[in-house]
Amino acid sequence: MAGAKAALQISRWIEPWGDARFPIDVDSLAKHCHTMFERDDPITAIHGAPWKGVDGFLQRHPENAKEWLISYSTSVCQERQLFTKAHELGHYVLHSGKQPG
Repeated sequence: MAGAKAALQISRWIEPWGDARFPIDVDSLAKHCHTMFERDDPITAIHGAPWKGVDGFLQRHPENAKEWLISYSTSVCQERQLFTKAHELGHYVLHSGKQPG
């Protein structure tokens, strides 16, 4: 799926939330977006750790290969943490379905 198409789909999905959609709850969006994209490999965990030099990553869950997790650095400001989680969610939406399980 192209990035613009996925972003539009997500925007339409959260639009009914009205003003409550801001600030966007990226954690909740990440844990529920598999339904919007009709996927059977959800993001089930979002984990922060005090890393230096690593902003974040998306990976298969180590205990269940049909699930994903997002990890992000808590050593940066909250805005950067939010950006990193959204960025990793973008990888899930755009690319992770192409990776072997």
